Amino acid sequence: MILFIPNFAVMYSDNHHYVPRPDYYFLLKLSNYGMSFRVLSFEIGKEDPFSDYPLEHIRNLKLRSIGRFDGRASGAGKIMFYIRGIAISVCEVIRHKGLIYIYYPGHFPMIAGLLGALLKKPYALYVRGVWNAHAPTGVITNYIFRNASFIFTTGIGFSNTIKTVNQNVEPVYPMTAFDTETAVVDPLKDNNDLRSALFIGHIRERKGVLDAVRSVAYAKEQGVDVDLKIVGGGDPGDIAELNKLVHELRLDEQVEYLGHVSEVDRLSEYYRGADVFIYPSYYPEGFPRVVFEAMLFGLPVICTILPGMRGFVENHVNCLEVRPQSPDSIAKAIIQLKKDAGLREEIATAGLKAVREYFRAFKVKGHASQFYEKWIQVAEK
Repeated sequence: MILFIPNFAVMYSDNHHYVPRPDYYFLLKLSNYGMSFRVLSFEIGKEDPFSDYPLEHIRNLKLRSIGRFDGRASGAGKIMFYIRGIAISVCEVIRHKGLIYIYYPGHFPMIAGLLGALLKKPYALYVRGVWNAHAPTGVITNYIFRNASFIFTTGIGFSNTIKTVNQNVEPVYPMTAFDTETAVVDPLKDNNDLRSALFIGHIRERKGVLDAVRSVAYAKEQGVDVDLKIVGGGDPGDIAELNKLVHELRLDEQVEYLGHVSEVDRLSEYYRGADVFIYPSYYPEGFPRVVFEAMLFGLPVICTILPGMRGFVENHVNCLEVRPQSPDSIAKAIIQLKKDAGLREEIATAGLKAVREYFRAFKVKGHASQFYEKWIQVAEK
């Protein structure tokens, strides 16, 4: 049995437990391989539009809750809640005899990884967020990385960094519903103008969605009109803030919020209908799958270059890089691409070529398949 420690809470609603689509299919495929899992996680009653796949549909899986959180605990109650969670986590890691698979970073994943390293237990990591390599926690993280049986990452940038302490690291196949076969680019698409921009992602300020909206207003001040479609779920407060900003900037006719979309066919339509993809995130994440997807659909990409994207995304080659929290630089990039169809085509073509080559380079395709292959290697030792 695998002890699975995610760095997200499992949502519970109507006596069911839900996780995001990529993690659901990861566990489902491994269950179909005959593997069994014990999921060690908090439960949260707060609605999350991204967590819409029920764990109860997966065979050979048990959920070990380390606490149920409904958002009401505070002060001493919240401290006791986390202490109890830590105690349960420590006990579960100590008594577990098989491989421990940890999503990193996070407070509980760090505790589990440190304990696994100290007790010389077999554990593996899936690094999908930024860790602080220079603070005291960076010393602990390097120790955890060094002693891991194997490590997966969400991008070449993370892999190259971690290889300095552990050579058994590789990027995971992008967790996207599209690939080089399904994301067929229409060669007849009209590229003579840039009229429609697209943002897909979690609706929160640090993902850069508000900056994307403001960039439309900045571009409009320069006499350039661009429509922006926004796809993604989020907290009601963040969505209300987005809608408020659109109204304040008088962009109701240019900016359209489409909500959370999980249907692959609908997402495909939005990618195909766009002329440029905007992702100005400064959230501590790895390689956003939506950037891969935009490139697969032949879209020029305007984005910040996050740590996990380094080594693959390059400014003025397969993207236009913008500064974090800088709507004016996004607007300048939009205007530049609108006025220069040749540059637009060069960036889109380079992005499509790079992502196709990247996908085809994987000998084993898919997070679950890669994990299963590595698990077999560890089990045979």
